[in-house]
Amino acid sequence: METNKNLNPEIEKTLASLNNIQKTKADPFFYTRLTAKLEREQEPRVWHWFFDIPILRPALMLLFAVINLFTLMNWMQPKTENNSISSTTEQFIEEYELNETNYTLLVYNEE
Repeated sequence: METNKNLNPEIEKTLASLNNIQKTKADPFFYTRLTAKLEREQEPRVWHWFFDIPILRPALMLLFAVINLFTLMNWMQPKTENNSISSTTEQFIEEYELNETNYTLLVYNEE
């Protein structure tokens, strides 16, 4: 019941404020601009890609052709990576003397 007592005056205030509403005035061309904007939103959107510029098309095609040729040439070459990897590994082992079994221990001077 208490909510009805508090609610009724609020409703009355709201209805009284509606009596004081005045019609707003808009720019004479507002309706025309609004309808034009709504019509533009209904049109399908066209997404433009950065490379869709006519001057960049030949450069892009040339870039793709060069990348494809480079990839094809590397793919057609015989695989010799195993030998180079093993020789690199062997050089690393020899450089840091990892294949030696002699261990030198650091002995502290115990005095």
